[in-house]
Amino acid sequence: MIHVAVVHAPYVEAILSRRKTIESRLSRVRCDPFGTVYSGERVYFKARGGAVLATAIVAGVYSFQDLTARRVSKIRREFGGAIGAPPEYWESKSSARFATLMRLADVERVRFGPRFPVFYGRAWQRLPDSSDVYPRCLHPDQRVCAG
Repeated sequence: MIHVAVVHAPYVEAILSRRKTIESRLSRVRCDPFGTVYSGERVYFKARGGAVLATAIVAGVYSFQDLTARRVSKIRREFGGAIGAPPEYWESKSSARFATLMRLADVERVRFGPRFPVFYGRAWQRLPDSSDVYPRCLHPDQRVCAG
């Protein structure tokens, strides 16, 4: 599988500059990518309301369930520096019950990403390997558009 993660544009730039080395997804309900992303898989990062700007390989996955506010605070203490989120993020996630943390490796800027259906309100999508556009997405002479 490959994955598309929708993130705010500043987070894409933080990923590209290696200031953000862990992508985090915390939620009240069990949803992707919890239990559906694995080491070695590719993630494309799409700026919210914009284009796919980066890709990375998942180098490690940490999954947590049955979270409490105390356990979310512990995740923040242990991984917060690598996640690079502001205090408001952590405040909004204090009631999360599930968390997926993905250590990122081989981060690269891309010219475009895979085609995928837009499901408004979904910030994570899984796609079959046949949708992958790597490595041609790195090169400006390849004019394939993202959907």
